[in-house]
Amino acid sequence: MHLEIKKHDGPSRLGLFHYDGLKIKTPNFFSVLTDNWSIEHDIYITSYDNNVNLNPVILDYGSQFVEKDINGFGILPKMDAGFDVPREIAQESVTKTLDYARRYPDFGAEIVGSKYKDLREECATELKSRPLLALANGDKMVRNPRLLVDIITSIRDIVSPNTAVYLKGVPPHMFCLLSYMGVDFFDSVDCISKAWEKKMITSRGYLDLENIVELPCTCNACKDMTPEDLGSDVNKLIQHNFNATLKTIREIRIAIRLNELRNLVEERASADVNSMVALRLLDREKGDFLERYTRVS
Repeated sequence: MHLEIKKHDGPSRLGLFHYDGLKIKTPNFFSVLTDNWSIEHDIYITSYDNNVNLNPVILDYGSQFVEKDINGFGILPKMDAGFDVPREIAQESVTKTLDYARRYPDFGAEIVGSKYKDLREECATELKSRPLLALANGDKMVRNPRLLVDIITSIRDIVSPNTAVYLKGVPPHMFCLLSYMGVDFFDSVDCISKAWEKKMITSRGYLDLENIVELPCTCNACKDMTPEDLGSDVNKLIQHNFNATLKTIREIRIAIRLNELRNLVEERASADVNSMVALRLLDREKGDFLERYTRVS
């Protein structure tokens, strides 16, 4: 099990994740399976105690606070300390997460360390050869552009090139920028959570269905629907959000193949202040990181 890199466009990687006898295209996102919802995709993620029949599936074993049997391949339990916590608590989460991971050397794991870059690096250094590494607190990191850029670029430099990096719970409109920095996997958490808030995902962010009079989308979930209709049908709205996320990830793969990802990143970042700040910091402070993956004509 490993990530086979086919092409770079800057630090982004077009590749194949070899798993369960299959070759999964990357960048990509995991379709989140719950007891109440599933959407057909080419790779899934679910909690360890869900009974699912879809494959290929990655198991997320969650936290260490509940005993569990480690059977199928997945992301090992971590000590979940949260993001904005005192340093001593974050250090304890790293220590306990690494102690557990040593028991299962061939499994995926989660890089913890809260908001402390050096603790994230300590965790990543020991886990650097794992086939799949998740980054905890992705939803918090994307709200702090400097930490986001510092942590992701540092981890991308530390871990093996054949390790797939998964950033959990981030919004699809930031997938372009994050792929540009070398993230390989995301998930469909926002597809579900935003639907319950009556928000539809677009390439520029979220639209509140209560504030619009017509839908900008004609996908199979939105066709012949009004904003009011879509807002009252959470299943349809989840399907739209999934369709929009899939469209985004395919656009990223096409852009990498055509050496046009940077153009797509700038286009999408112009609509989101956190993305734009992160991109400017990346250009201004991480020139060495970018140059290592930039083609020289």
